Amino acid sequence: MAFPKFGSLPPEIREEVWQFCLPADEPEVCAMWPVYLHAKYEGIESSPEASLPSRPFVVDTGFPSLMHVCREARAFVQNSHRSRVRFRASSVAGCPVPFRHFRPDIDTMYWGSENIEELCSMASEIPELCKVKSLAIELQWGFRHNHHVISTLIDIMSELKTVSIVLPDSSDSNWPRQVGEGHEAFKQPARRCKLRLIDQEQEPVIHVDTTGDDWATPSELVPLPLALHQCREALERSARTSREDNARSAGITSQSHRDQRWLDHLMINAQTFSEYQKDGTWREICGQRRFIDNGRGRFMMGRYIPTAERPDPELVRVNDLDAEFEQIYVGLS
Repeated sequence: MAFPKFGSLPPEIREEVWQFCLPADEPEVCAMWPVYLHAKYEGIESSPEASLPSRPFVVDTGFPSLMHVCREARAFVQNSHRSRVRFRASSVAGCPVPFRHFRPDIDTMYWGSENIEELCSMASEIPELCKVKSLAIELQWGFRHNHHVISTLIDIMSELKTVSIVLPDSSDSNWPRQVGEGHEAFKQPARRCKLRLIDQEQEPVIHVDTTGDDWATPSELVPLPLALHQCREALERSARTSREDNARSAGITSQSHRDQRWLDHLMINAQTFSEYQKDGTWREICGQRRFIDNGRGRFMMGRYIPTAERPDPELVRVNDLDAEFEQIYVGLS
């Protein structure tokens, strides 16, 4: 219903109306940046900050539809002091784009093969992790034993409720790993993205590699429902092994950890990325950004960015820098 006298209302009242029309926060994805955190590229005397992601953690948000109502509404939104909608520069978009601080109560934090080991080895230096409720990790890391990863899930992320294993896309196109070769990995999105839940029972059923650290035998692709069950059991075995190793290091011979389950409280599901496109649609894109993860010396996750050259993520959309290095990744599709 039209209200032709709206323009005659006092400015303070009109501003309250615009404020009321702003959308509530919706769940977003917090992707770590820099993507590549291997500190050796800082030199021998690198600081601890070299292996830490830039902070504060922020997420992309959509442009409020209020900006399309009229000139006054658009000016209100763009005035961050009045609207509390914050903007930062974006070289890819060519204009300031909206963002907000990471909210661990509704947002999902994503760790990929590019940075998960560094993040977990430095987890005690990242206080925000203790409040994270939803974590997404690249597919292969749901089946690999890594002391730092499992210790972070159990000891640091005390509020964690959901772990998602992230597939390149929702098609049944995953590759089995050959003997002696690395795992299939993919480059994380550089633009605004969402994580979409994959239906375990969809047709055709998706098959994935669950071999984890077993490099000696060729992998077998298993149906996604079974893969999620195997992921839970792999994480439990990793937790048990880690606890037993810690006990032995402390000179304790107790067998109390043998039957204990550490992660039954977690919901484990499968998701894939959808990236926002210039035409306003969302598209799965990581299936076209696959590469083989053969270890540190065999591939590069884009140009390493020294600590002194990292922009403030509240002023610059730092993920745009990753979009400039897409040619480094070798597509397998």
